[in-house]
Amino acid sequence: AASDVYKRQTMIIAGHETSAITLNWVWYFLARYPDVEKKLHTEVDQATYELIPGFDELDQLPYVKQVVEEALRYYPPVWLYTRRAIADDWLGDYFVPAGTDIFITPYFLHRHAAYWSQAEEFDPDRFAEENIKDQHKQAYIPFSAGPRRCIGDFFATVEMQMHFGLMARKFRVQLLEDAPLEPELEPAVNLRNKQPIYLQLTRR
Repeated sequence: AASDVYKRQTMIIAGHETSAITLNWVWYFLARYPDVEKKLHTEVDQATYELIPGFDELDQLPYVKQVVEEALRYYPPVWLYTRRAIADDWLGDYFVPAGTDIFITPYFLHRHAAYWSQAEEFDPDRFAEENIKDQHKQAYIPFSAGPRRCIGDFFATVEMQMHFGLMARKFRVQLLEDAPLEPELEPAVNLRNKQPIYLQLTRR
């Protein structure tokens, strides 16, 4: 019974909430950065699918994917991973005894100046194909890395591309005047905004 509860919690938190939080942030960034929104709208409007992009049509939405990836970099839903050393080891100059709990935070890694230029800026173009060739493979880990990498990473990215491929053709959002430009964050199980972000949905 306990294992069933754990499985249900995993499905809700890892399988649904993380994607929902990312969608929340992408809509917020689209409302805040009109140039990003305009470029995304241009791409979805010029795509040839009729209503919802199929899997074989997602290659028409590379910028949508870049926007999602940049949102995952800027505000990774899973902001903290824990690992336990199974044997004595070294991390650089630091000795790590067996049994040590190690905390890895993508939130800070994704803003580290050694790996990201102008990391505090929201810039989807940093994930353009020509710009990611020299990127360190472990500098971007919204889905963790290695053998414990999230098995749903590809599915999550695809479903979010499809979401914006459908919704951004029909709607746009605007920040209301009292909406915070820099939301306060709540680092709970997942990284959320502490206060509501009020957006106005309008038909394009």
